Amino acid sequence: MPLVKPKGTQRPRKPIIAADIETVGLGGDFIIGAYTVEDSETVYYFHSPEEWLDIILSRRYDGYTWYAHNGGEYDYKYLLDPIRKATKRGWTSQPIMQGERVIGFKFANGHHQREIRDSYALIPTSLEKLTAAFAPTLHKRDIGLAKGVVFNPNNVKHMEYLNVDVLGLKQALITIETILLEEFGTKARWTIPATALESWKRMLPPTAVYWRPRADADAIFREAYYGGMVFLTTQARVDDVVGIDVNSMYPAMMEKYGVPSGTPMYVRKEHPGKPGFYRVHAIVPEELVIPPLPKRLRGGGILWPTGEFDTTISSDELSYARDLGCTIEVVDGFVFDGIDFVFEQFISRCKHLRYTYPRGNPLHEIGKLLQNSLYGKFGTRPVIKRYVLTAEQPNGLTPHIDPKTGEPVDNLYWSIEKLDAPYLLPHWAAWITAHARITLHRGLMAVGAHNALYGDTDSIKVRRAAFESAHARGDLPVDPNLYGYWKLEEQYAWFQPVAPKNYLWMKEHDGIQELGGKAKGIKRDVYDPIVHATAVNVKVQVTFIGSNSTRRLIERPPLAIMEERKRAYSRLENSRGWRATGDDVRPVRLDQPASGVVSFIRKGQTTNSGDVA
Repeated sequence: MPLVKPKGTQRPRKPIIAADIETVGLGGDFIIGAYTVEDSETVYYFHSPEEWLDIILSRRYDGYTWYAHNGGEYDYKYLLDPIRKATKRGWTSQPIMQGERVIGFKFANGHHQREIRDSYALIPTSLEKLTAAFAPTLHKRDIGLAKGVVFNPNNVKHMEYLNVDVLGLKQALITIETILLEEFGTKARWTIPATALESWKRMLPPTAVYWRPRADADAIFREAYYGGMVFLTTQARVDDVVGIDVNSMYPAMMEKYGVPSGTPMYVRKEHPGKPGFYRVHAIVPEELVIPPLPKRLRGGGILWPTGEFDTTISSDELSYARDLGCTIEVVDGFVFDGIDFVFEQFISRCKHLRYTYPRGNPLHEIGKLLQNSLYGKFGTRPVIKRYVLTAEQPNGLTPHIDPKTGEPVDNLYWSIEKLDAPYLLPHWAAWITAHARITLHRGLMAVGAHNALYGDTDSIKVRRAAFESAHARGDLPVDPNLYGYWKLEEQYAWFQPVAPKNYLWMKEHDGIQELGGKAKGIKRDVYDPIVHATAVNVKVQVTFIGSNSTRRLIERPPLAIMEERKRAYSRLENSRGWRATGDDVRPVRLDQPASGVVSFIRKGQTTNSGDVA
């Protein structure tokens, strides 16, 4: 079945119920819960998970959609045992997942159906920020729960806090649904990417038809679908640095470069002028400080190598690499008839909302969320995990492991199934992300790659003088208001890369010094103490997720975590030609790289099989 414009008008959306629960700390004993129904300002209460599920399944709320913010991570876990028991009353339940995360359930009993959704999957931000943007008169309050205060249902202020939470969530969701209907002619789906996809489809011309590629073409397109480029060229602390980034990188690429259109044709030689994807043999000069071409390892990981190697790239990456002095020999691939600018109307609508309304306005925020959430849907893997909740493990099903604890979730199991969806168009996703990498690399060449300290997807940390010189020469298109142009985002007294996704910085303003940074994998709420420890030289206790997905506590002297990552990176970077990208810096065997681990490559070194060693 092809991807086409939906026919006719949609059914009206279901009315909303917003719910929240309070517990003793995160994950502790249940205290009380509350909910409120659309078109009513009344707040109702329940006193156990069992009572809550009875309310959800009662005929009183036939036709309603329930929401809890971060419900999949928190609230709905308290419903797992009552849901299992509900099967004895004739109800079936279907867990809805987003990756490894539960984002709700569908219930059915004859013609009676219910849905409980996680609003975080629709608007992935905190409830505080959600209500600030979409329900400012019901902005989330603070009663000190994060500091150890235990919710007390006999405390009037605590109950007011709970009431505002559910009333604010309900109003925010109504605002979002209203904007989606009025501006995009659609209603909210389970997630923001699914909502973006539906919003875009509603703007397609009636004659638009897009077919999925055949299996052999699909395989090459997926080989060429890489993520953003992440790099660092030094671990030294450098003074007077600025952060620059590309305005709305992916929406700009979608609007400017379109996507390959037509039926892909298999070829054994290059077809200049036709967009496509090729398997190639590449030779990248060693003098390139930041190589332009990615290579995927069979065991996982992505490299940005110099020297001689085989890889799969887009035709535009091929042309760009040749302009930089790379030698590219095409082995085979697939090419298309031309380019189709399928996103112009959708991006134009999102752009209009962002230009017309200020940051923080609901219309501005919806435009931003939708434009940034669409392209990834086309690169979705063609398999899916189907989950079931049952008291006994069915044959052939695997227990679900909580990614935060490393422990099995009771009675939740999954199996792998083929996903056959019309939006599986990996050549679109690969084309868009390829142009994002080219745009980033062009920016690097404009400022001088040796002046760039660190980069990630759409941003570069670069010496101030190099940025100002490139801007003055006209080599770097700078305009803070135009999509696809660069803008000055941050100014640092000093900046220090540590490893991919890890860095420190110092800012100075009005005579005040501010220390900060980023450490991938460390909980945000304990990162500030780490930064503080850097300044005052004290020990800090940090909770973080280890490589085996288990939670553990560690106590380290100042910057110990960052220093460990720096040493791990330094042990491997013993040559200027080594490159790295990824979210982790554990040393890996290059002949057997671990999936998802940062990978490194030495200049010009390959194995007999053609894989980089």
